Amino acid sequence: MNTQAHYQSLEYVRVNELLTRRARDSAKRLRILDFGFGRGKYFDSFSAVCAEVVGVDTNPAYVAEAASKGIRACSPEAFFSAEGTEFDVLVFTEKRRARIIPESVWDAENARLRA
Repeated sequence: MNTQAHYQSLEYVRVNELLTRRARDSAKRLRILDFGFGRGKYFDSFSAVCAEVVGVDTNPAYVAEAASKGIRACSPEAFFSAEGTEFDVLVFTEKRRARIIPESVWDAENARLRA
């Protein structure tokens, strides 16, 4: 029996469809940032179509759990103080939905935060 709420099932399918299409249309293997990854429900599917998956979350237990599974995971503070934070795809998960943010928005915000 599926215990996920209906919107979670639909969200999972939609996010994977969007990422698969983006990866298929790209000339290179993508780097993806999952910001607010929680329990990491997308990590397996992201790893299947991306060259690198990085997760950022405020919960240290989630970061440790993801790192133990081989995912490059860190806190927001560590992420924003690190080098190499350029990604092809950003997934920002809110409490009730995930958003795939266009590169132009991510680039502008990344530049603002680094200024």
